[in-house]
Amino acid sequence: MLAPLAITAATLVLMRRTYKHDPRDVTPMMTRAFAVKMVVIGAYVAMVLGVLNVRTAPFIVSFTAYFIGLHFIEFLYLRHIMAVEGQTTKI
Repeated sequence: MLAPLAITAATLVLMRRTYKHDPRDVTPMMTRAFAVKMVVIGAYVAMVLGVLNVRTAPFIVSFTAYFIGLHFIEFLYLRHIMAVEGQTTKI
């Protein structure tokens, strides 16, 4: 599960940089990042299920929970950035 974690970490860094540069660019960046993640994660799942000898059902269930959890962390981080940066720009 290191690949999804690395992708999420890269997205968090990109999200922070984009927000600091121009907060209006975050939504388009996140849309593009989501599309890229779908392709990369799709290839990752296909590789794991096709090349590695893993049991399909447990992998899919755990991967889905992990994937949703990572997206929830992205949401919380974006909410945090907006709250912190929003407060500093109002002062």
